[in-house]
Amino acid sequence: MYYRALNKHTNKWFYGGIYPDGSFFGFANPRIDENTKCQFTTKKDLKGIDIYTNDIVKVKVEEGLFVKDFIGIIEFFEGTFYIKKEDKPFGQSRTPLFSKSHNIEIIGNIFQNENLLKPVVSE
Repeated sequence: MYYRALNKHTNKWFYGGIYPDGSFFGFANPRIDENTKCQFTTKKDLKGIDIYTNDIVKVKVEEGLFVKDFIGIIEFFEGTFYIKKEDKPFGQSRTPLFSKSHNIEIIGNIFQNENLLKPVVSE
């Protein structure tokens, strides 16, 4: 598994991971903010950029003749990666990341771009 976390001093991403035996590589650094650790989903966005948990994404969902855009946050919940929609009731708030009907673009992350989390829905 691969992870990233922000450097406390530079606010830039630092990358590392976990070996199969459970030991970490790349994270034995006191400059890393453990609260910003994000897991790689193994999926890439429309531009070929790796998608991690806590990324803020713009999603285009095609439903027949209609296209809906929404903003969401990548999260890991009960063994699956989801896009959490901020503007929906709890039961409708998660869409599986691996659904083939989505076009996903990373627009930021919750640590550096919190301003992007305003609910945005267009139809």
